[in-house]
Amino acid sequence: MSRLSYSRHASGLERLPPATHHGISPMLLNVPSFRAVLFVSFALSTLLTNVFTAEPTGETFKDRAAVILQKQAESPIDWSYENSYKMAHFVVQANFAEGNVERGRQVAARAMKRRPLVDYYDAEFPLWSTMDCFMRWKDVPGVYTAELKQKTRDYVAAAKEPSDATTYNHHWLLAAGLILAYQQWGDEVVSYRFSDEDVTGKQWALEQFERIVHRGHPETLADTYSHLEIGAILSLLNFCDDPEIKKRARLTLDWIMLHRASYFFNGHTAGPTRRTYEPIQSQNNVQSPNWLYFGGPEPDKAMLSRRPAVGCALSAYRPPRACAAIAWKHKYPFTVVSSLAERRIERLVSYFNRDYVLFSQYSKKNNLGPRSSHYHECLGWAVRWNDAPDIPSTMIIKQPCPKYRRRPLLGDTEFHQVLQHEKTLVGIVNSPVERPPEIEEISWQPHLLGACPAGPKAIIKKTGQGRLYLHYGAVMIGLHVTEPFKLSRHGKLLQFTIPARGDRLSVAYAVETALPDDYEGIVAHEQLANFAMQADRRFDKLRYQTEGEFPELTYTAIDATPLRLGWRPKGISSLREIAGQPIPDIEDHSQWPLLDTPYVQQPVDGNLVVRTDDGVVVYDFEKWEVLRSHSE
Repeated sequence: MSRLSYSRHASGLERLPPATHHGISPMLLNVPSFRAVLFVSFALSTLLTNVFTAEPTGETFKDRAAVILQKQAESPIDWSYENSYKMAHFVVQANFAEGNVERGRQVAARAMKRRPLVDYYDAEFPLWSTMDCFMRWKDVPGVYTAELKQKTRDYVAAAKEPSDATTYNHHWLLAAGLILAYQQWGDEVVSYRFSDEDVTGKQWALEQFERIVHRGHPETLADTYSHLEIGAILSLLNFCDDPEIKKRARLTLDWIMLHRASYFFNGHTAGPTRRTYEPIQSQNNVQSPNWLYFGGPEPDKAMLSRRPAVGCALSAYRPPRACAAIAWKHKYPFTVVSSLAERRIERLVSYFNRDYVLFSQYSKKNNLGPRSSHYHECLGWAVRWNDAPDIPSTMIIKQPCPKYRRRPLLGDTEFHQVLQHEKTLVGIVNSPVERPPEIEEISWQPHLLGACPAGPKAIIKKTGQGRLYLHYGAVMIGLHVTEPFKLSRHGKLLQFTIPARGDRLSVAYAVETALPDDYEGIVAHEQLANFAMQADRRFDKLRYQTEGEFPELTYTAIDATPLRLGWRPKGISSLREIAGQPIPDIEDHSQWPLLDTPYVQQPVDGNLVVRTDDGVVVYDFEKWEVLRSHSE
């Protein structure tokens, strides 16, 4: 789509919010605690645009795409395991791209014969991957034979019933697959339906484009799933004949990429998410679409085998030019704030401090999943830092609520609530011991769990006092829990659990983080000892009040900022104060941005503004247009 160029004084850009306001309402800017917790300094914004950390040299999109295609073309398929072959058509595409046409045809034929589309529990996966492959290669000479085209047509036509897709990414895969299938063969061949009211899913897709760009994307930061929506929307951009869908798909992808770039941290995703299978990440554990578009450590083999990245690697789509700069902007500290403002009220805060990030989420309704008011894959807060790509570099604390016993680190509950001020975070878990009826028995874990990588450069254990200090080279972490605990080794991790006392688990904690070179010391242990000495003074004065109806924590951070967190039950906003002032009402969308960084700003239901050295770009989502002002 062409972009309109405007001068700095063009009427379309005169309505932009002043740069010093970052697109936030004046009402919000007048709240002192909001300024304190969410922004290092508005004055830094001009400086920051000139100090991006450069993307690693010696590699390009083309180089990374070649690695993805090669690895995927070589990827073996376990034909006894449905998850291994249900998107086999991306292995097909990689082989076609690598010139291994015969192997690609063989894999495609076997995948369609192995299990009819109608027999899958989640048929939207093979439907989408099959249609993406067919639409990309069907007209390329010497690739699809007449016989393979007919097999593909028959394979898609065999599915007869409306879909029973349940999760958000499933719906995107189904809509993309069906829109393309009906476009290719029509309803005389295709009878698989998105719903009785919206047969192809086109209306749903158009509604979701509106929802995403105005109210947020529920899986944008979900490394486990976001690549599926990216891939499905990319399929519509690449192959759909409808010009309105193509236009909205393109600008929605730009929106998603600007968000993902804003939360990119040299391989890590640096923000909370409802959905992850990897709460303790290493920097090569990133999904390959992020690596493809932004660079960083090469993902491990498992990540490179994520099939949807093949479609990204083969597509002509590229993220907005600003993304490359935004993704590598870590020389000075800054804070990113965003919202999910549709059905659920969630506010996200991430503090970037050169070599590490501390992030957290505030939620009122805590309705984080389809099965109950708890979500089995939620990551509410964490510290992540730079380390060797394949070494775990994440610390978490949570009340776990896993879907499977074999994944004990997953999930979180409404009984766990936090408050963050820049590099300090406090939390309270106030949970009954008796399982609430809405939580499955297999998921109920009435304890507090902490986990961090084993093998820090230095460690100071005061666990009998509920304290632990860790030096990981890129970050130092100080932890004070109001109960003593025992630290134990679990593979590559150090873990501790704090069980309930009596009929309730009620425990509070404080976390301090710091760059090691902010403290004196020639070696790691000296730096950590000086950090611990300062943190101990603050931890000594932490107060946790458990009498009365609701527990409450008061704490003064190392930087002398008073914090107050009052736990509240589901449906009531927690009491959260910074420097004596309540944070903005998390239920009021006008007081929280959809996204605010030193470079990208957007209010809920408003336009998105990007500011870099290249100038100003405005995404007008009412008109679905892009306006640009070039730097002079």
